[in-house]
Amino acid sequence: MDREASTPIYMVKKTPQGLSVIFHAGRLQGIRPGDRLAVLNEEGLRVGEIEIRSCSETDAEGVAPADSAVRMGCRVLLPR
Repeated sequence: MDREASTPIYMVKKTPQGLSVIFHAGRLQGIRPGDRLAVLNEEGLRVGEIEIRSCSETDAEGVAPADSAVRMGCRVLLPR
């Protein structure tokens, strides 16, 4: 996968809804609430998906299932 088209996750925390995942990309990169974005591990393999709950111009927050392999060090694949 092209690393230019992804961004690192900078926060993951457990919530009653699953894992809250926050990363540096937002409306400026075409992200909107309701979008579903793939999550890649350090090797570039898909390990999960997040559903975007909220975003600003430059940051977004999504939710992954609690049993997901999404963690710090993973990257969110940005929409094209």
